[in-house]
Amino acid sequence: MFTDDDIIHSYTRADALADGNLVDVSQWCGGMFTVQTVVTRSVWEDCIEWSKEDTERTGMGQDTRGRAHDVLWMAYLTARAKRGSSDRRREFDVYRIPRNHKKGQRIGAQRVRLAVVIGPGDQMEPVITIMRTNED
Repeated sequence: MFTDDDIIHSYTRADALADGNLVDVSQWCGGMFTVQTVVTRSVWEDCIEWSKEDTERTGMGQDTRGRAHDVLWMAYLTARAKRGSSDRRREFDVYRIPRNHKKGQRIGAQRVRLAVVIGPGDQMEPVITIMRTNED
């Protein structure tokens, strides 16, 4: 339908990974997903990333790996529950402690709505992307 001359600009999945707009979490899937799995930068920053400073500020003993597991596990359960469905995008909830939480605040885990998308990668290979529901 299009030739290379017709394309003004393309932004590939590889470009997004190189730019840091997507974060590869495939190594943490532990058999849940067997294809490349990434999260968007906003999911990484809000639902997964956790530093020593976050622990000191919040008083919550969490870590990046554990938070990643929570997101991946909920995405896996959602994808598995709807196996055979033609939907490539499925929404799910995950509960996480917000990174801006401060010691002494009476706030618990907050619900965040995310989406897991199963689709083609740059070479039409199957890939998984976990994103916020307002992302595409």
